[in-house]
Amino acid sequence: MTVRKTYYHVPYWVHHVIFYWHFRKYVSPLCRKSKKSLKRYHMAEELNYNERKEWAKLLYTTCDKSAKEVALEVNIDESQVRLWEAKEQWQSHKRYLHSSKANRLELLHDQITKLHTKIKSEDTPNPKDMDLLIKYSTTANELEEPPSVSEIIDVFESFIQWLRKKDQPLTKKLIVQLDAFVTQKIAA
Repeated sequence: MTVRKTYYHVPYWVHHVIFYWHFRKYVSPLCRKSKKSLKRYHMAEELNYNERKEWAKLLYTTCDKSAKEVALEVNIDESQVRLWEAKEQWQSHKRYLHSSKANRLELLHDQITKLHTKIKSEDTPNPKDMDLLIKYSTTANELEEPPSVSEIIDVFESFIQWLRKKDQPLTKKLIVQLDAFVTQKIAA
């Protein structure tokens, strides 16, 4: 009797988590560097079609590069980048990334730091700057709050409905873990 191995596809959201971690750790600092250092980073070995496509998407969505700049970086035709952009809706993905909680928090913290520096350098603080500082700090504190249990449950429900259509056995296994997670959050 042979044992048959079953392989499950990793859920799509796991790819986003891994992508976001990889971006924050490795790529984000490169977006601020010169084109020369970027080429040294990713051209160590020749990239295949899918790798070029992913690299182009990364540059377009996260580094705020135009299609022309991306084409030059990835060494492909600009029309190909525009085709990928339209077909896979990179623009909406870019909008989503820029409006994410982490990006908004980073922007707020940058503004708070700039305001602190400005206020410290002045003899008498400007009331407008003080008001802005209070508003930015309040907004940042609200964004830093963890999601409520009801928000977590809403996300899990929509994810389970989506996963049920894709992989019924995996859904059954995952529901048990998600239920344990929610129970732990309620108890905390």
